[in-house]
Amino acid sequence: MKQINTGRALLGGIVAAVIINLIESVMNGAVLKNDWAEAMQALGKSGEVTSYAITIYMIGGLLEGIVGVWLYAALVSRYGMGSTTAGKAGLVVWALVSAIPNLMMLPSGLIPSRLMTFGVVVDFIAILLGVTMGALLYREKNAPIAQASRV
Repeated sequence: MKQINTGRALLGGIVAAVIINLIESVMNGAVLKNDWAEAMQALGKSGEVTSYAITIYMIGGLLEGIVGVWLYAALVSRYGMGSTTAGKAGLVVWALVSAIPNLMMLPSGLIPSRLMTFGVVVDFIAILLGVTMGALLYREKNAPIAQASRV
């Protein structure tokens, strides 16, 4: 079994994180800022986003990017290099960090379902795009190229 090219996986993960954090920052910090403030105030919390919270969100995006590209690197030997494999890795990360947790919180009614749904959709775009772009930087010697499956 081949070793993962750790340096390239980290580099790709950082690039993925920049994309994820950029999209998330624009959507949650600008487009949905007032919606999030209202939701937090309804819970009796301040609607202000602190620098501590921003730091935690950025670290989370970094971890999502690194894990996504690392997972891509681990899948290369089975599925080959390419955007199809990157999409699979991104889909797994999205399901584990966004879709499933938000689905499990939905019945609690803590966050408006419209806001949660919007967040899951934005996460889908951000994570898949970030992991796919980060995976472009990952290289392995003699790795197969992913082939489109035929049904």
